[in-house]
Parts: sequence; structure tokens; C-alpha cells
Amino acid sequence: MRSLRPCLVALALLCAAACGGDDDGDGTGDGPPSDAALGADSSEILPDAGAATACGPGEEIMYCDRATEICVQQETGPGYIYQCTPLPDGCDATRDCASCADVCGDPGNCVDSDSDNNLTCACPECA
Repeated sequence: MRSLRPCLVALALLCAAACGGDDDGDGTGDGPPSDAALGADSSEILPDAGAATACGPGEEIMYCDRATEICVQQETGPGYIYQCTPLPDGCDATRDCASCADVCGDPGNCVDSDSDNNLTCACPECA
């Protein structure tokens, strides 16, 4: 048992050294090696907040490309359907019903949203 102790100490030191350190080569000691796999800005797995906007609730969330799409929340009676819809002609940066109502089919059904890049299409028959 006594000869095992130096091996365990050496193994523990090797594990500790492998679990941290400078993962991206910038000399800052970034932490676990998994940080390097995410990339400098994590853009491989997380959308760019300036280019994409959240659309939908909870686990059903998707991201719309703000440059070409708008999130449409379509009322269906008891719930909603969320989808990223191509921007209609004339839809300006404000993403309001005044310029983007065509996404609802009947512009009279368009309801402005408090969320960025998001409109709601009301269902008059559902009321």
C-alpha cells in the first residue's frame, strides 16, 4: 500500500493540471478545456443577440434572423403557434403593425408586441 501513495499523488496532480489552464492560447488561464470547444464568442451554439431574436416559449423557442425574418405569434384559440416568417416588403426596423401587418394575412388582425421583432396575429373567430 505504501508504494501506491506516490502514484496516487502524481495522478491527482496530473488530473488537476489537465482540468484547467489556458485553453485558447491567450495566456489568461480560462478554466476547463470545454471552454475552448465553444469558440471565442460561443456563436457555434448561441445565436448572436444582434442578428437573432427569440421566438416562442420555453423549450419550443427558436431564433429568427432579424435581418430577414420576424417572429409571428399566431393566436389559435386556446394557444399560439410561433414561427419565423420572412419580412414582408416595406417592413421597417421598428417591426410594428404599421409597416409589417401583412404577416398576419388580414392587417386588421395585427397586434403590436412589447418584444423586439415580434408581432401577434389575433384570431377574431377565437374570441
